[in-house]
Amino acid sequence: MQQFDLYLDISVLQYNLAAITEKVVDISLQTVILKKLNQIYPLGLDDGVLQLLGSTSRVATIDDIRKWSINRIDTLYSLLDPKNGPWDPDMSEALIMRYLSTGDHYLESAEINAIGSNICTLNISVLQTITAESLKSVLSPDLSSCSIEQKSVLYSIANSSFSNEHRNALTFYQLIIPYLGGAPLEDIQALSTQNISMDITTFISLNPAVLKMLNVSTVRGLIGVNIAELQLFENSSVVQSWVSQQNQSDLNTLNLGIINHNPCFGVDSQQFDGEIASGNVSAVLCNFSILDYACSSAVVLTSDYLATLLTCELSSSMTYSKEAWRRFLQNFAGPLDEALDRFSITNLSSIQSGPNILDAIGEVIISNFNTEQLRNVTFVSEWFQVAVLGLLSSEQKAQFLLQADSGVLRNDSAFREVFSNIVTSLDLNQLGRFFTAFNETAIQMNLSIPTAISEIILNVTLLDLAPDFQSFSPQNFSLWFQTYLSSFLPAIGPNTLSVIPMSIGCNSYREIVKGLDNVYSHLTTTQSNIVFKYTLGYLQYQSSLSYYSSGSFFMFLNPFFLSFGFPDLKDFLSLIPAVRQAEILNSISVEELSEFLNRPNTVSDGAELCTLLNNYNMTNQYLAREPVLSSALASLTLACVWPQALRASSPADVEQWFNVRLVNYLPYLTSHLISSTQLSNASCLAYRKLVYVLGNNYNFSATHFTPADVYSSIRAYLTSNDGRPRCFNSSDPLLNSTAWFADNIGFFITFISVSDIHSFLSENMTSEFLENSENLQLFNNSGIAGIVLEYYTKELYTRNPDFSPLRLPAELLCHSPSSMFDALGDSDVQAILRSINNYCTGISPEVTAVLVAKFPNISASTIQSLGSQCVGLTVGQILSAPANAIISSLSTLSNIGGWDQGQVNALVQSIINAGFNISTASTLVSLGTLISGVPSATISDIPYSEILSLSQNPTFIDNILSAPTVLQETFVQKIISVDQPEVIAIVPGALVTYIPLVLLTSLSSENISLINTQSWSQEQKTKDLVKACRPRAGRDKVLLEEAQLVCMYNYVKDDPSVSFTDVPSDLLLYYSYENIQKENCQSYFTALGSADFSILSSVLDKQTILFDAAKDCLVKHTQ
Repeated sequence: MQQFDLYLDISVLQYNLAAITEKVVDISLQTVILKKLNQIYPLGLDDGVLQLLGSTSRVATIDDIRKWSINRIDTLYSLLDPKNGPWDPDMSEALIMRYLSTGDHYLESAEINAIGSNICTLNISVLQTITAESLKSVLSPDLSSCSIEQKSVLYSIANSSFSNEHRNALTFYQLIIPYLGGAPLEDIQALSTQNISMDITTFISLNPAVLKMLNVSTVRGLIGVNIAELQLFENSSVVQSWVSQQNQSDLNTLNLGIINHNPCFGVDSQQFDGEIASGNVSAVLCNFSILDYACSSAVVLTSDYLATLLTCELSSSMTYSKEAWRRFLQNFAGPLDEALDRFSITNLSSIQSGPNILDAIGEVIISNFNTEQLRNVTFVSEWFQVAVLGLLSSEQKAQFLLQADSGVLRNDSAFREVFSNIVTSLDLNQLGRFFTAFNETAIQMNLSIPTAISEIILNVTLLDLAPDFQSFSPQNFSLWFQTYLSSFLPAIGPNTLSVIPMSIGCNSYREIVKGLDNVYSHLTTTQSNIVFKYTLGYLQYQSSLSYYSSGSFFMFLNPFFLSFGFPDLKDFLSLIPAVRQAEILNSISVEELSEFLNRPNTVSDGAELCTLLNNYNMTNQYLAREPVLSSALASLTLACVWPQALRASSPADVEQWFNVRLVNYLPYLTSHLISSTQLSNASCLAYRKLVYVLGNNYNFSATHFTPADVYSSIRAYLTSNDGRPRCFNSSDPLLNSTAWFADNIGFFITFISVSDIHSFLSENMTSEFLENSENLQLFNNSGIAGIVLEYYTKELYTRNPDFSPLRLPAELLCHSPSSMFDALGDSDVQAILRSINNYCTGISPEVTAVLVAKFPNISASTIQSLGSQCVGLTVGQILSAPANAIISSLSTLSNIGGWDQGQVNALVQSIINAGFNISTASTLVSLGTLISGVPSATISDIPYSEILSLSQNPTFIDNILSAPTVLQETFVQKIISVDQPEVIAIVPGALVTYIPLVLLTSLSSENISLINTQSWSQEQKTKDLVKACRPRAGRDKVLLEEAQLVCMYNYVKDDPSVSFTDVPSDLLLYYSYENIQKENCQSYFTALGSADFSILSSVLDKQTILFDAAKDCLVKHTQ
């Protein structure tokens, strides 16, 4: 609050009052706001401010209110708006009176509507100033908080206001409803004859004194069709007060079942009062009924007489209502405590008191105990044991404890004392009846027993029952834990179950758990764990198998735990003796095992799972049949059985493992399971199957290992120590396939290296391996390193020089040595060229040369056959070829890359000599990759418009980028020869480095986005930077150090186009004055005027030199 007071500026508050009061709702902060407003307006707040206060107005004092200037009705509305909270009655009265005292204000309809329910804070004299005319326009007022006197005044005024409506009874009634609380008896009686059907809410708001005087007939006429609502409000104090004054026979005519419980209605006490007054009380004490004593206002009894009277009445067969007993006890409240003590210490076992007297005792005596008494354990305990318990049967004791008026449930210590005495006073049968009555009564009363009380009941009862537990049958445990104590079990604590002997029978314990399971939803996690741990301890104590004979051990254990979970695998195995582990585990079905293992937190240790699966004789069926529900469990399961799968040595066994048992588990392989350590002992068949599975669309994105990790393990597995290929045996039909690479590496062949091949096969890579069609197809993979493909083909032709190149797949063909093409015939060359042109992107020059050499005479068909291999043509072959053949093949030659300059020069020269005219954009585009051979003069001669269109052709630009620099420069010079101001926009981005520096000095900021996207040369960038640092109006000077300025100077010193105003002024300090033309000296010194001379090193002595030069310049310009 102090900080708020400190930081809340008065001017801020004054101009932002509405926003501040809307946000600030803390009362202490609102007090600060009001205090500051009083400082701003010392004479009091006016209408404009008051209307913006909102809930802040509620912290005002009466003194504050008395200074307010409330001149407008809008202000009154705003201040009394119920949305801003209620007013203290005194404050609202002061507020209203302040309004009425300010100016010419009265309580008219607008004011009354604004005031609302606050009208009830005004005194009678103020209300009497309201005119009948004013009430006519008042909206339905809320008078519920008004006194009877206020309601009477307002009713009188309203009755006058609506007097003209008396001829229409229903209209008059609707208008007068809000004021009927002040109506006199005669007016209400008159309304009962008008057929108005008064609603029950209006009825119970009538003056209670008037209501008491209405008979049943009048009320029936008054309420009319709404008479049934009287029953709904039967228990309200207003209706009860009216009912107590009516004859039961009259009430019965309403057919609502309403009972007059006033015990003294119609009782004549004159004879009773006369006999008691005669003085011989002891003689006539038991001659009169409880009603006589209850309805007399004259009799006085001592505690002895009262105890005797209680003995007489409770020993008789007479019964009295609770109301009669309550009136009786109220009449003799003084001697009652002592009388009850005397009554209780007498041995009256034949007396069975009814519940009505107990209810009455609760209402009359116990409800009047003060807080200190109820907290006094000794007081409560002694009072209940001595004064009350003697009156009660076991059922009554239960019922009485639950009565709210008894106060026992609100005092834990007292309840423990009383309840302990009750429990020890009853035998088992009586205790059972006690709990039956206790539970039934609690349900009927819709009573929720406090947790602390439930804990007392549960623990005290179990301690009392503990000696009998050994003799309890399962049915006894069921009765107590599933019926008698069921509602108290949610109060179970850490030691509650410790009183139950571990030696009780299995069936008995199941009944206990069943009872706890019935209230499982009401237990906390901690309580559930208590039950689970105690159950597990019980089974471990009993050695669990003591009661197990046959059948599923899993199903045997379930009834012991029910909703409280189930032992995890470690605890489960601990319940089974080691010598019987296999036998017991095999009693569990596959489905039960799946249910067990998939329960949350069952498996935490893979070693225990392996123990189970190794001893379970249906593991294979479990793996094959049961779905994978948990990735964590699947990973642990796979780790357990993985060694067996890798040891599988027959094709059938391998198929079972990988295609049946583990088909759902293989997605959960880990880097450890595919590691070289794990695979080292794998059989060849299992290894090959794994390689196939992992290479056949395996989802590596869901694992923590990559294909590279798999190949690392493959490399380790296949590396041979004796030079012989692993997993190949020519005499074994299962391992004699020459498709060794396909079988053992497959999909992962892209990771192989030449050194790997050496380590796998040493010097024993036979031609059978190399020539195998599956292996050849496997190596037809662009992902394999080129050096590996070259090595493969080299080894292939080393071992079989006669191997036909036509059998080679594309990738191997593209990496074949040139020697393999030497012996090719014409038809084979044609086929090989088609393959190379279709599939190979980078054939070696040697191969190209060999293929080209197969065509001594170059024709159009030869060029078509050679395709991209034309790049191997020599300059001599090109020059000797017919020019028309080259021109007709231009579409082929122009799309071939890799030409050297001599080749393209020869090709272009050949077509020019043949009459091919290069004079338009289209002819330049048609040359494609041959553009490099076009003379620069030819570019210069092409019209500007044609050149400009070429600048927008991306294919042409890509091709010219491979042309000589002079050709690129000529192209750019041609573009900028006409429209220099738009140089950035028209020169292709890839060629902007050829734009002369002089054209970059006048670029505007409008070009900035385009400039930033271009690839400038280092020199261009520097020139732009120098210019960017020039002095400009309205911008801070760019601060540069001497080293930076010297560097900039070296870039621009020899450029005659640089203006003095286009460089940093500090840069001019380093210019050599001797090189400045005399006619420019004045502009030089003008630009130099804003330079910082302190930057110059003192050793340069530039200040003196420049000063002398400036004087010289001044002299020349003044002559």
